[in-house]
Amino acid sequence: MKGLLTKDFRILAGQKRYFTIIILIAAIFLCSGQPAQIIVGYCTMFGMLFTVNTISYDEFDHGYLFLFTLPVTRKDYVLEKYVFMLLCGGGFWAVSAAAGFVADYIRGDVVSLLEWLMPMFLILLEMTIFLAVMLPVSLKYGMEKSRTATMILGFAVLGAAIAARKLLPENFAGGLRWSAQLNPAAVTAVVFLVSLATLAVSFAGSVRIMQKKVF
Repeated sequence: MKGLLTKDFRILAGQKRYFTIIILIAAIFLCSGQPAQIIVGYCTMFGMLFTVNTISYDEFDHGYLFLFTLPVTRKDYVLEKYVFMLLCGGGFWAVSAAAGFVADYIRGDVVSLLEWLMPMFLILLEMTIFLAVMLPVSLKYGMEKSRTATMILGFAVLGAAIAARKLLPENFAGGLRWSAQLNPAAVTAVVFLVSLATLAVSFAGSVRIMQKKVF
């Protein structure tokens, strides 16, 4: 798996223009006073999506045929994608959350660190679920067909977010603090457990897909 991770990180290092654009857009969001949640969600999503994009590099020019002549099993390949996803997405989440916290702190929008962190954990959960769906879909149908699924899923998530906002009580949406509504330790535990369960189901499905795949 170390060799596969090295391969994907080398691909990552070759995408400097891609990441420059992400950083510039995030910087514009920061300077324009956008909430940290938008910046963190944006950066985390693109960081995790790069994991899915590496599959297209593996598919190109019969890349799978070469990869599996190496001492790498199909389960190892799938496991590496999930590890790479967590490293990549987690790294982008941590860096963007730190930048967002500094910006919000300077603007005086941070009252409590735990209160500020809870929406960030929920963003991480949403992105994890999104990628847990996209990885097996991309492995089964390939990158071209999975782009349609990505659009459908993206619109579904957006619709769910709008619906949830409409259904929230007015006093909650009107500004009641997260700390008054939720226990920080409970939120962290729920996010961790749900993410772990989602990844476990997704990983099992991805392994089965790769075992049946014919190259």
